[in-house]
Amino acid sequence: MESRPGADDGARAANEAVDPAHGVSDRAGPATRVIRLMDALGVPWQSGDMNAHLSSGEARPSRAARGFLLVSGTIRLALQAAAVVSIVRRRPEAINGPKWLWLLISCIGFAGPIAYLLGGRKIGR
Repeated sequence: MESRPGADDGARAANEAVDPAHGVSDRAGPATRVIRLMDALGVPWQSGDMNAHLSSGEARPSRAARGFLLVSGTIRLALQAAAVVSIVRRRPEAINGPKWLWLLISCIGFAGPIAYLLGGRKIGR
């Protein structure tokens, strides 16, 4: 039996409810479900909504908080740079474990570079 285009449109329309906010059916894909969830939670997802908090009068980080973030970010980058330079310059025999693993570990926040600097290097005695 051959089906004609539009033959079962009435049955499909009766089984699907249409969301008036987005004009899509309940059997929408995962992207539409994510958008619905974001709408329900009040999360901005449209391009014009992303910077809405800047003009809405919401509090910005204090000067002390921005200073702390700047100092901690600088320290983190310095630690990571020191670890990466040390890993690249050392011979493989002078490192506890493979170089590639320590390069990956050194990318983990503050803990990675500190772990390498404390335990990843073989220190000659």
